[in-house]
Amino acid sequence: MIQNYFIDITLKRPVETDNHVGGVTTTYTELGTVKGLLERLSPREAYIAQKLGNPEEFVFMTESSAPQTGDIVISGSNSAQLSSSVLIGNQQSGCMKTIRQWNARRHTEEE
Repeated sequence: MIQNYFIDITLKRPVETDNHVGGVTTTYTELGTVKGLLERLSPREAYIAQKLGNPEEFVFMTESSAPQTGDIVISGSNSAQLSSSVLIGNQQSGCMKTIRQWNARRHTEEE
């Protein structure tokens, strides 16, 4: 079962506030951790994504309903922003029916 590979993943949500000079400032609120898996795309998946003009580099899977598109997930030295709509496992697929999956792009917080 894929859930056997799930580890603690830090979850952050971006919050935009007015910077009072006509723009916005983005800060990141840490929401806690969820059990999940953040993995780089395979070379073939990355090649197809690049050819389609999609810069996704990761896939994120969890059983938690907490993450949302746009959230930041952090696993070790990898930080990625969930960039796709959530995909929910097939309800007839046994152990995969509770899995939620997103594509994600590499993310670097600007200091």
